[in-house]
Amino acid sequence: MPDFLIHVAVPDTDGLYGFVIDRLTERREVADVQTSVVYEHVQTRQIEPATTPERRPRR
Repeated sequence: MPDFLIHVAVPDTDGLYGFVIDRLTERREVADVQTSVVYEHVQTRQIEPATTPERRPRR
């Protein structure tokens, strides 16, 4: 059976609970649900340069 990753935006944990219980688990093809909560989303529009480790001189 396939697994799916669904991103949802809800106003609070009650909204998440309602979505999972009232919408997802009501579908017969959904056998199990696992949730993870992100408390804060920080979006940076600037890409940081990659740092490289300092090179040691050859012997």
